[in-house]
Amino acid sequence: KILRLLTKNSLMKSLEELKKFPVFFFKEFIISSVLKYKILFISAETGSGKTTIIPQILYHRGIFKKIIISQTKKLATLSSAKFVSNFFETKLGQKVGYSVRFDDLTNKNTSIKFVTDGILYKQAAKKSFSSDDLCIIIDEFHERTVSTDLLLAFIKKAFFFGQIKRLIIMSASGNSSKIASFFGTQVGKLILPGKLFKVSIFYLRFSQSNYIFSTIATILKIHNYFRKQGDILVFLPGLNEIEKVFDQIYFFSKNKNTSFFLCKLYASLPLKDQKKNLEKSPNGYRKIILSTNVAESSLTIPGVAFVIDCGLSKQKVLNWKNSIEIFRIFPASKSELYQRSGRAGRQKQGKCYRLFTFSTFKRLPLFPKPEIESIEMTEILLSIISFSNKNLFDLEFITLPSKWVIIRSLEFLFIIGAVDENLFLTFFGKCMSIFPIEIKLSKSIIEAIRLKDKKLISWVTAAAASFSTNSFPFIQNFQNLSEKNPENMGDFFLFAKIILKFKTKEDLLKKKTYFMGN
Repeated sequence: KILRLLTKNSLMKSLEELKKFPVFFFKEFIISSVLKYKILFISAETGSGKTTIIPQILYHRGIFKKIIISQTKKLATLSSAKFVSNFFETKLGQKVGYSVRFDDLTNKNTSIKFVTDGILYKQAAKKSFSSDDLCIIIDEFHERTVSTDLLLAFIKKAFFFGQIKRLIIMSASGNSSKIASFFGTQVGKLILPGKLFKVSIFYLRFSQSNYIFSTIATILKIHNYFRKQGDILVFLPGLNEIEKVFDQIYFFSKNKNTSFFLCKLYASLPLKDQKKNLEKSPNGYRKIILSTNVAESSLTIPGVAFVIDCGLSKQKVLNWKNSIEIFRIFPASKSELYQRSGRAGRQKQGKCYRLFTFSTFKRLPLFPKPEIESIEMTEILLSIISFSNKNLFDLEFITLPSKWVIIRSLEFLFIIGAVDENLFLTFFGKCMSIFPIEIKLSKSIIEAIRLKDKKLISWVTAAAASFSTNSFPFIQNFQNLSEKNPENMGDFFLFAKIILKFKTKEDLLKKKTYFMGN
């Protein structure tokens, strides 16, 4: 009886908390729409609770035994799972869990599971959906990542074989007509109004010529004019821009009694540091978070009342001459800017300062370009072939990549020995598909093993796979270190040369000062 009473009290408390979110007031519309349509598109305001509350509404009604929610970013996956588990007052990994790359916190009894779209795509490709009462929710569809597009391609096949009972696609600003034409069936559309708090948006009167300077000036003005009114979240294109702003603000505030502290937030930052930067700021201090688009969607950062948006994002671009992907800075789309402004106004009224004019905003595209149109397809094709050779010929994509990219990618897979002339996976191709790194690096490891020269190549590959010299251990100024050694064969070889000087962990700790002083 005591256990039943505690469970009932816990449920009542959970329902009271759910009522604070706007989407909860439309729970009957949501349930009736889910029962009526096999595929449902839900559009709701940022901060309305669509990511975390809708799965709970479906769970409490008992419609599905398992609910899987896909997210485009790892940080959003972890924070959403933790947030929902608090409603159930259970340990994370029991009723509510998550699954991301290299980390799975679920069990066979997990009912609500948050996953990254890359993990869910691989599950769909393996046809590992076994539950008849399974509902899949694809969140942040408007971002159109390559994993989301691949996931939709495999889910369409799963629907044909009846492995999935319901599909819900959610976005604050997505294109539902694209979904309807892709699945070729009736798709329900549900638009849910309402948001937690109002966000006031401000634009520049005149165009600025230096967004770094404008960002720094806006941060300092907000801090001086709106003291003790909330934290500041700043969106910048990439890590280089974050470092520039960080250094300049640190220079201005040095030797001054400041009441703020700076945080960095980007994808390659260790996960424990990302979580730490999302914690509530201490009393009497303001937190200024310099972030890339990693904090753009499905994320609530406690205390944020101000958003500063430079209106730019760093995107991958494929050089068609050499098939090399490079990052370039482009204006963000309207849907991305809408998501960014939604980071304020989640716990109280907020303000968003866009560092461009309103006329510039009107000229921006409504949605971002699908990632599958602008990236190299070699690794994606290898991944598809690794599940089944037939997938190449019977998968339907919501957006098709260019023909020459497909042909060049297949040619490259054949040249490196990953596939044979019939496009079947070879032994080396199977090995390459297992390594969670770039295909050229996995080929380097295989060749190093074959040639019995594992040590140097493995360290060089590890350096290259890090993507950034910022992640190299103990090296505070890697660029200066490279300049002092002009005879070296590049940063990665220099990194390998340094690491090979140390044999054990004890040596590494004893000679830690070597990295700092050289």
